[in-house]
Amino acid sequence: MQPWNPEAETLDVTPGDTPEIFQASPQSQLAKTRLWLWVGSAIALVYVALTRNSSLASLGWAAGSLLLLCGIADFMLRRQLRPGRPLVALYPDGIESPSFAGRLLWKDMSGVAVELVQNVPSLQLQLRSAPGQMDKRSFWTGRNPSRPSIVLTPFSALDQERLFAAVQQRLQHVTPSAQASNPLLEERQFQDQLKALAPHTWVTYGLIAINVAVWGLMVAQGADVLKPSVELLLQWGGNATSEVQRGQWWRLLTAAFLHSGVVHLAMNMLGLWVIGQTVERIYGHRVFLLVYLGSALCGSALSLHFSAQKAVSVGASGAVFGLAGALLAAVFQHRKTLPKIFGKQMLSGMGFFVLYSLVQGFAQTGIDNAAHVGGLLAGALMAFILPERFDMAQYRAQLKPRAAAALVLALGLTFGLAVLAPPAALDIQRSYDGMAAFNRGMQGFSTAMKQLGQEAQQAKAGGMTEVEWDARGRSVHAPAFQKVQADLATAWLPPQDPRNSYLQEVRHFHSLVLEALAMASVLAPGSTRPEPVDPQRMAVLEAEMQKSTERMSAMAAQMQRKP
Repeated sequence: MQPWNPEAETLDVTPGDTPEIFQASPQSQLAKTRLWLWVGSAIALVYVALTRNSSLASLGWAAGSLLLLCGIADFMLRRQLRPGRPLVALYPDGIESPSFAGRLLWKDMSGVAVELVQNVPSLQLQLRSAPGQMDKRSFWTGRNPSRPSIVLTPFSALDQERLFAAVQQRLQHVTPSAQASNPLLEERQFQDQLKALAPHTWVTYGLIAINVAVWGLMVAQGADVLKPSVELLLQWGGNATSEVQRGQWWRLLTAAFLHSGVVHLAMNMLGLWVIGQTVERIYGHRVFLLVYLGSALCGSALSLHFSAQKAVSVGASGAVFGLAGALLAAVFQHRKTLPKIFGKQMLSGMGFFVLYSLVQGFAQTGIDNAAHVGGLLAGALMAFILPERFDMAQYRAQLKPRAAAALVLALGLTFGLAVLAPPAALDIQRSYDGMAAFNRGMQGFSTAMKQLGQEAQQAKAGGMTEVEWDARGRSVHAPAFQKVQADLATAWLPPQDPRNSYLQEVRHFHSLVLEALAMASVLAPGSTRPEPVDPQRMAVLEAEMQKSTERMSAMAAQMQRKP
């Protein structure tokens, strides 16, 4: 058997035969893949341009490389989708296709089936056993010489059904025991029945609209489109262990409607759109919402043990993983009664999505994989309780008690996980308040020092008398330094931050300056120069201020040298 030759322009048709021809379709799954290839490439290019501070030359090189790769892939797809190109020819005595060499005769076949190869549907022809021919797929090529196959993705859905039925009809003339059902037709009829249960998945649409609206409001309030500040996400309801343990339990839900960037939002909404519509049709609108919100809560609750310990966790991914878990559980429970193609595609496709996403989450930093795992498990557990709409009579009879049980399960898991979470490793609100106080304090200290220095130069140049300069120290500059004191006292930096030692030195220097400025002065009889009431203490303060200034200068120079 020879593999499909993409260079073959046409299929040879034997003169005198009247074959039934099947051609590639522009409405096929392969054609849609070609479209999404370019759409995805354009999105990736825009993302790189917006998020990377690269030169025009670097962006041009990236764009050229991407266009080259997409062009090659597009060329290969177009070779298979060329209009008028026969991909299968059915004759009275056999079948021909570029997928295999020569013509396979009906009399040499025992049956036909639709199998998934790497989650791609293929028409598999089952040859009668022959001496020396093993019924085993090759490890290297993935092909089984006893079961030659034709990939169905170049054909439209209707042509796929017609092709299977035509092959099946010809086989039954020589093999009456050949399979009588059409799995492609069964799968389409099942999908039609699902869509009839919920022609419009309103809850999915509504959830996407709410997430996008919340994002739009944040941007309208000044949030960065690509990466909003963590402080803003916390203010809007991001999940953090320290805040939940203060009693702000509502964050477990609000965090599921916030996102850390437009790309984060787009990826989650794409997942919700793809998975959500199927799950909503299987479970119904209200039960679907229960699974979504319950998974979001449990994902956030498990995150309290991990990512939310030291960071602010946001995103709908926990809820989306919950929908994936519910879909897997539903298909697994009914795998023997559901159409074979639907069941296999869902189990393999959704299983791969979940596994790949979890592996990526564990391998990369900045991903709240605990929320993914929590949502996935919660969605699957609720799905094992909840009824599906595969049997409407049974669904109606079981809906209320099972929905109540699933609600109790979701709330119980959320409460238990949240209560058992260890104390927060980092007080998020305190850290942000402390950082804000640090920035204000350092800015205020710098401004006060600058004003003090300017007036000192003015007094030295004769712009004011020494008595006036001395009085302004207590009436103007001492209050300015006093105002900065509160911010410096509450300023906070992470323990590993190298600026901590500098902050301590600024606090020390600030206290020295404030004490010196606030110290009262006296005028000796006949003198115009004020003297401190405690000359010895002032001498100590001045000496220590000189040393502190030298230490701060050394620290600042060292911090500038560090990358």
